[in-house]
Amino acid sequence: MSLTVLVGTYNLNQRLLKKDLTNWLFTSSSQSLPEKPDIIAIGFQEFNEYPNAFLNINNKDRIKHCEEMIEEAIFNYTKERYFKEISSIFNGLALVIYVRDEGIKSKIKSKDVEQVGVGPIWAGNKGAIAARLMVSNINDTISICFICAHLAPHSHNVVKRNKDFKKIEEKNKEHLIDLLNAKKHQSVIEFDQLNIEKRKGLIFNGFKEGEIKFPPTYKYNVGSIETFNYSKRIPGWCDRILYSSSRIESIVLHQYTSNNNYITSDHKPVSALFTISLDRGNNNNIINWFTKYNFKIDKWRFIKKIIGNFVIKIFGLLWWLVWTKIIVALIGIFVGWYFYYS
Repeated sequence: MSLTVLVGTYNLNQRLLKKDLTNWLFTSSSQSLPEKPDIIAIGFQEFNEYPNAFLNINNKDRIKHCEEMIEEAIFNYTKERYFKEISSIFNGLALVIYVRDEGIKSKIKSKDVEQVGVGPIWAGNKGAIAARLMVSNINDTISICFICAHLAPHSHNVVKRNKDFKKIEEKNKEHLIDLLNAKKHQSVIEFDQLNIEKRKGLIFNGFKEGEIKFPPTYKYNVGSIETFNYSKRIPGWCDRILYSSSRIESIVLHQYTSNNNYITSDHKPVSALFTISLDRGNNNNIINWFTKYNFKIDKWRFIKKIIGNFVIKIFGLLWWLVWTKIIVALIGIFVGWYFYYS
């Protein structure tokens, strides 16, 4: 048995979705596949304004709007109503998962959602949402996990781990800008931070990624299809979809692309379409991740999560109070000016 899985990621830059999502999620290559997606998993970053996202203000309204847009796109393409299996919010992150029909839904024996903050003092200004579906297959059960992550931006955060990267970036900055302006995007990929760090074995061990054949996804001028914003950083592929399995040959990637026609954010949305085999096959091919990559479970993770959630709420409240005082002060100045000159 196999499942067709559609995955999408979009950093909304704290703005509302407006454009129909059909052309992002269902491209021409996906239409050539024989089956409609069995599972659709969509992750959003910065899906609500700050500090509202930290204080859970309007989060439910924002995610409801996103879900309505996704469901409209699904129906436009499939002419079917999918079942919403998971909808999770964590500060500025959101993860929504749909399944195609009752047949797929009945095979999901259990589901779990976990959230983790990786900001200062474990606060959730950056972090991830992970959702796991336990899918039955004959006499076996397969775990399918989706992770929507928002990690720290800018090259200096990589330099904290690799100080030599800054030298590489500065040395090649003008050259990279020339290549981007000439739309020679493939020549820029060799300088990609994620690939450099991954080749060194420092990040995402065990994960694979499809070949990138699309332009950088960040940073664009809002409202622009292809005009980059060079004010703070060199544009790059900041929106990615990686995948892995204990038996990597069980996943087949059919497409990996972005869509530049979405212009309300300074990011561009990315999507990927997979076929996942639920047949375990030869057990000798199964990788024990915890053994091979020396993964360790943090025994303090629950305490860190409580502390992080508390810290981000305090941070959001202080942010909100500062802005409130500024607004009140401006109103006071305007009122005083009005009465003084009237």
